[in-house]
Amino acid sequence: MSLRVVAFLQVHNNVENGYLRRCLRSVTNAADQIVVYDDASTEDVWSLYREFDCVVIPGMKNEFQRELYHKEELLTWALRYQPDWIVWIDSDACLGKALDTRAGVEKMLGIATKEGAHLVMMHNLNLWRSHWWYRTDEKFNDLWHGVWWRNTGELHYAPVARLHQQQFPRFWHDDQKPTISVRFDEPTGQLLHFGFAREEEVARKYFTYRDAGQSGWSLERLVDERKLTLEPAASVWFPEWLLAEIGPPESMPMPQMTPEDMARHASYGEWLDVRQENRTNVLLDGALEGMDRS
Repeated sequence: MSLRVVAFLQVHNNVENGYLRRCLRSVTNAADQIVVYDDASTEDVWSLYREFDCVVIPGMKNEFQRELYHKEELLTWALRYQPDWIVWIDSDACLGKALDTRAGVEKMLGIATKEGAHLVMMHNLNLWRSHWWYRTDEKFNDLWHGVWWRNTGELHYAPVARLHQQQFPRFWHDDQKPTISVRFDEPTGQLLHFGFAREEEVARKYFTYRDAGQSGWSLERLVDERKLTLEPAASVWFPEWLLAEIGPPESMPMPQMTPEDMARHASYGEWLDVRQENRTNVLLDGALEGMDRS
């Protein structure tokens, strides 16, 4: 009997940047049903939800720090579909090429089941200001996400309203009962994270976390490129449809952001305005220089 898989997503926007469509296209190949908690999106998410036949829990207001409470609601809905496994990723991420087909997913989960695993971890590949380069300094390449959850019959959350909590649920009511986790370490099976792939998204995350009270190294590393170290991503890591979308390899991004510079801005909106003004000035300077030469 084939496995039943339910996708589990918490979403706030990511339509205009194209990330949500990528995410939904990715998980629809893996899952029988997609269940979404919409965290009061302001972009046109609903057309995508209809296109991908999502079951949606609509949030009334954006509550960034209460994400585990939202996931508790999501889990209740997901379990109604009696899944063997649940797959969870962020709405700005995609599954790598090895898991782009249902056959690939069932092969991986079949092996995990035979190994007695309850949790399958995937390496989070942080693409940085590009679709083709990923960041390795400041621990950006060290994160493994608990993406696949086996339905033990006891999955549950004990939510708290704080940032950066464990995102996957507890597998047992008895805390002494062991949870067995394994890593899916195929290079073509990485979690492709686009949340830092554009400068605007990096800045948006910085101001969102800063406004939520985060500070220190965990905040500043988002915009500290003074020791920026990037490695090229391999094309074989990406599904074919995604390669067609992102286009040919790009040149390596150069360091440009510092915590000191970002701290001068009061908000994301102000940062956008200043950046646009700077770009306009550069264009004007170039035009004037061209006129002088003529």
